[in-house]
Amino acid sequence: MGPILHERLANPRRVVSLIELAETWFAARIEATMPGYGALVDNLDMLRKIRGALGQVLTRSASRQALAGQACPWQPPCALDVLFREQLRLDGHIGLPKPWVIAADRKRHDLVIRVTLLGLASDWVPAIGAALAEALVHGVRWDTIEPGEFRPKPEVAQLRVREVAGVKLGHASPTAEIRLLTPLDAESVDLRDTPEAFLPRMARRVAMLARWQDADADAALRDIAIELSGLDFDTSNLERKAMPRRAGGGIHNFAQSMHVGSIQIIGVPEHVWPLLRLGELCHVGRSATFGFGSIGIVGKP
Repeated sequence: MGPILHERLANPRRVVSLIELAETWFAARIEATMPGYGALVDNLDMLRKIRGALGQVLTRSASRQALAGQACPWQPPCALDVLFREQLRLDGHIGLPKPWVIAADRKRHDLVIRVTLLGLASDWVPAIGAALAEALVHGVRWDTIEPGEFRPKPEVAQLRVREVAGVKLGHASPTAEIRLLTPLDAESVDLRDTPEAFLPRMARRVAMLARWQDADADAALRDIAIELSGLDFDTSNLERKAMPRRAGGGIHNFAQSMHVGSIQIIGVPEHVWPLLRLGELCHVGRSATFGFGSIGIVGKP
């Protein structure tokens, strides 16, 4: 797509309500299964290394401009450009989120790595699926992740793609428990003091990612974000911790303030539940492409 992709993101073809966005949401989930690596499922530094290895593999089939951090002129652009370069700045200063998230799961002793490509980015499934498999087998230094533990030779025993077409809304409950499956960044706001900032933050991210659905949901989600400010919250199970992070290929170590635990939102209107379900797919907060901000939502009476 090249310039065409930029144009579609800047000028989506349709204006949608929240329910229309949920009903037409599409994505592709690439799942790679590695036998004998299940014990690493909670290791977030592993996801950082997988992300880095994936990017490194994609450089081999990237344009000269993409390697320099510039817009790829190819049509369609190379996968490195789509996944790792900021495509658009809204209002001149708000960067459009990258159209993918990464997560880990466990099936008995096996590790399952999931890379979900959102909306238009799902067109790059073949290139990214192959690159993910190569990165897992040849790109990640597994001996540096929890060293000393015996693991078999890295192998991707299964690679498959699951299509996401529409969001299953399920039953809408008056209370929603938001479980942070992976830590959520707490650099800009402490949700224990201002929990009302959580849902508007989710709404902003979903609204921006809607552009990868070729949809403009800005007005619908802006109205909902204002409405949500008056809900009640229970943050008694939410903690804020300083967690070690690495950057620059692991060269720089630093501590980042993160939220762990859960939040209860009381009095959730039924028409807001599509936003919560979209948040499950998109993650919340920054560093979603590193595996952070993954949430699970449980409705309670």
